[in-house]
Amino acid sequence: MNTAKVVRPTRTRLCRVAALAPLVVSLGALTDCGTGDALPPDQQVSPNPMQPVAPVTPIIDQPYASDVPDALPLSATQLEAEAGETTGTVWENDPPSHSRGAEASGGSYVELAPGQKLTFHSPVAADSLVVRFSYPDSPDGTGLDGSIDVQVGGTTVSSLPVTSRFSWEYGSALWGTSNVWPSDPTNGYPRHFWDESSLRLAAAVDGNTTVGLSNPAGSGQSVYIDLIELESIGDAIPAPPDSISLADFAPAADGVTDDSSALQSAISQASAMNRTLYVPEGTYHIESISVLSGTVQGAGMWRTRFVGKGAQLRMTGGTVHLADFAIFGETMIRNDISQSDNALDGIPGADSLIERIWVEHAKCAYWVAGATRLRISGCRFRDLMADAVNFCGGVYQSTLDNNQIRNSGDDSLAAWSPSTGAPGDHNQFAHNTIQSPWLASGISLYGAGPFRVVGNTIKDIATRGAGINVAADFGSHPFRGLVDVRDNEIVRCGASSGAPGAIRLSAYDTDMTGGQFVFTHNVVQAPLGPAVSCEGPKQLTNVLFTDLEVEGAPWVAYVSSDAIGAATFENVAVSDSTPTEWQNDAPGTFTLTTP
Repeated sequence: MNTAKVVRPTRTRLCRVAALAPLVVSLGALTDCGTGDALPPDQQVSPNPMQPVAPVTPIIDQPYASDVPDALPLSATQLEAEAGETTGTVWENDPPSHSRGAEASGGSYVELAPGQKLTFHSPVAADSLVVRFSYPDSPDGTGLDGSIDVQVGGTTVSSLPVTSRFSWEYGSALWGTSNVWPSDPTNGYPRHFWDESSLRLAAAVDGNTTVGLSNPAGSGQSVYIDLIELESIGDAIPAPPDSISLADFAPAADGVTDDSSALQSAISQASAMNRTLYVPEGTYHIESISVLSGTVQGAGMWRTRFVGKGAQLRMTGGTVHLADFAIFGETMIRNDISQSDNALDGIPGADSLIERIWVEHAKCAYWVAGATRLRISGCRFRDLMADAVNFCGGVYQSTLDNNQIRNSGDDSLAAWSPSTGAPGDHNQFAHNTIQSPWLASGISLYGAGPFRVVGNTIKDIATRGAGINVAADFGSHPFRGLVDVRDNEIVRCGASSGAPGAIRLSAYDTDMTGGQFVFTHNVVQAPLGPAVSCEGPKQLTNVLFTDLEVEGAPWVAYVSSDAIGAATFENVAVSDSTPTEWQNDAPGTFTLTTP
């Protein structure tokens, strides 16, 4: 029986953007929430009094290296904490900023005080568990450690560690420095509340078996649960024929002893012999390892794990194939003048493939500073201090598909082409699942192109970020070619007042007149503000929305007062929204054509 106390706080959400600045290593948008004031005069830009231009120019598609990949099923079953049975407190937030609810899946979570319990009925057979939790910070900001008990069928089977050492940032960001986010709680404005812990169960759970989490009576701290994931991890992937095994190089594989030398020797030898390196099940403590070329094959992302403060695979120019392992770092700060905290680094050769890699507690999973026909597929990138993956200039004909990204500390997936380098082109983002970044947006495109953004699911961005953000920003190359955004689902994203919308177009640095921005059959549900926002102060043209589905929005489209240009909407289906479906605050400089 569910005896939970249910709390549904209400609070007006008023936010303003305080700074958007180019960074040395990564991108970020500093939000100062809670005031609702206008931007200071020195940050305001007056609209250009140009007359609106034609809404849409002819659209010419361009070739890609491959078709859009097929969608793959998710391997884990996700259960929301508030759907379980609990003796704790269910917090059902209309998420304000700087709160657990703002970063929680669905805006809701469960608090377990000492001695309280949360129980789920497993709908699937599973032998592994992931728990997304929040744990209180220490008064000095260095974090606390604790544990929760895991029960299967009412019997305690394991203790799962929880910690706040990888979460809790405060105050204003110091962009471009070696420690972007202060850890001093006295700075206020907390963010980055959630983390995750994973466990392989000793015995498989059958469907309909109960899985419970309890906070020990003597813990002294509440623990907060957002969701769990249950998964059947399957058998270990066997060594490929004619491969070399890391086991032949005598690693300790205990997660403590440094195995860097053994792994580097094995990778170098396998590359020289043009053979696959197989890394059997085990936990390997490593530093940064260079990979010139060839295949590194693990036994599975639950079975082969690289760990350590400097755990990293660094590509050095040859074609590589990395598959079926995890990299769990120990990154607790964001250092914007170093790449050493990224799980993957370097520039791979053409036609490289990275698949089924699980990354946690790094700065970025991979900041890609150049690649041709790179594919990153079926990976898990979670609990990061910055972007999960950024195609940063000079990335061509590359694909990010079927990845799951959660709790990134900047844009979850991005393509940024700084004007100081080569523009990227023909890159695509397909069938990715993105949840709850604690800063910025789900998918962001910053200049160049063409692009495809197809079939992605993006949820729970209540930190003043868009689900899909198309912006001339951060000193990027101008957009060019077709920006094809279609068949995406965007849920609970955007800002509560004005821009950004769940889908955002922003001509901030330069005119957005060289590309064709075509949005087809996208679904926007329960946005925090407008479904779509169009912003200046530069020109924004050639924008077409067709077959847009909007549910529960105060506006379908919002046009900021500094916008210049035009956008056309055709065949829009609107449900459960307020009567004011369109808001154009720049009628003299922006033409909004609606059905």
